Amino acid sequence: MTHAKAEAALEYAQFDRRQSLRHEESANDGGRGEAELAERERIIALLAGTGEVYDPQADAVVLVAGPSPGPATLSMCLASSASV
Repeated sequence: MTHAKAEAALEYAQFDRRQSLRHEESANDGGRGEAELAERERIIALLAGTGEVYDPQADAVVLVAGPSPGPATLSMCLASSASV
């Protein structure tokens, strides 16, 4: 995922989050929506000005976090679904 694609994905995720907040059953996601936005923002900051492509296999946060289902694992999911 490039910086430009990461920014586009963040914009889409922000829009999706705003839409979800309009519906009570979607808004109560246990913090997943906010974690997803925070992780996308972290990836954008990581890529800013580098011209590099995001690789979750080389991301120190992902490597330290291991296989836990937290935001770092979310990075791997976001990177694999970054066809936005």
